[in-house]
Amino acid sequence: MIPYILAAVGGYLIGDSVKGYENGGIVGGKEIVEMVKRVGTSGGFSDWTLKRMSNEDYEIRTISIDDLRKDKYLDEYLTSSEKNGKIKIRRYRGTVEKMLPIVESNGEVIDGWNRIAQAINDGKKEIKVYYGINK
Repeated sequence: MIPYILAAVGGYLIGDSVKGYENGGIVGGKEIVEMVKRVGTSGGFSDWTLKRMSNEDYEIRTISIDDLRKDKYLDEYLTSSEKNGKIKIRRYRGTVEKMLPIVESNGEVIDGWNRIAQAINDGKKEIKVYYGINK
């Protein structure tokens, strides 16, 4: 497997493992913004979303998918995308970069809906995320 270099946070991602920040490391919001700009997303990020990301610092947490689904917008997306017991996953152009979903301290998922959907399809009950911490 090819490691994706996450130079902005001094770690790297292999599969579901973020080396360097698993044990309580804090990642600054500005670092998260730089990472997501490099990795990108299917629809791009608005300046408003990037500002929201930069307003908090983040720690890596393993969180239950049921807890993430308390975000009503995420839950609506997942429910509306489900067919025959599987959630439809959007197709990407090029290589799919693996980055952890980003969750604000209030529990709102601001990036990573498709990665959460894939985890559900894979039968996972928990997922690692960057979880917001008020500065």
